Amino acid sequence: MEQNIILIRKPYIEQKGNKSFLYSNITIKNKNYKMFFSVNKEYEKYLVDDRSDAFIVALLTYAMKENLDIISEAPVSRKLLYQLNQYLITMLSSNMKDFHKIKLEATPTDLLLENKGAVCTGWTGGVDSMYTLMTHLNRNEKSFKLTHLGIFNNGALESDNNEELLENLVEKAKSGIAKECNLEVIRNKHKYSRNNI
Repeated sequence: MEQNIILIRKPYIEQKGNKSFLYSNITIKNKNYKMFFSVNKEYEKYLVDDRSDAFIVALLTYAMKENLDIISEAPVSRKLLYQLNQYLITMLSSNMKDFHKIKLEATPTDLLLENKGAVCTGWTGGVDSMYTLMTHLNRNEKSFKLTHLGIFNNGALESDNNEELLENLVEKAKSGIAKECNLEVIRNKHKYSRNNI
């Protein structure tokens, strides 16, 4: 296999205790990893194992910084694949010196996903997430009206030694803004670690 790619294999779901995990075996520069997202078991029905969208999004900035093309064995939502390849990757690589223009290779899918009409946004308590909350909390269009805040260990919360920071943010959101705005909080983890796959 080539050194300059990330290979995302078909996702699969497993349960462990009261958690459900969406896994994919990933190869990065010829090294194997097992990457996962975990959610409370009640949200398992919303995990998607027929496409690699979540893994593409989670690995995109890493791939761009390392100049690694991404190949997915599973399909990717057509709209996401198109928007990333045609717009976001070009815009980021043209305006950020550490980002390279990479290629995403996957079979596009138009298959609609079953959903319950929930609308989630990432929450950090920062100005950008507050703006999103303010502009989408009382929307008339049901498909844009927020129902959930998602707190994930990525971006500013990506380091491995910040579990306490993450838990504090979850508790503050639950007892503060989420309670005040009548929103649910989804606590999620994603991680990849070296593994013999």
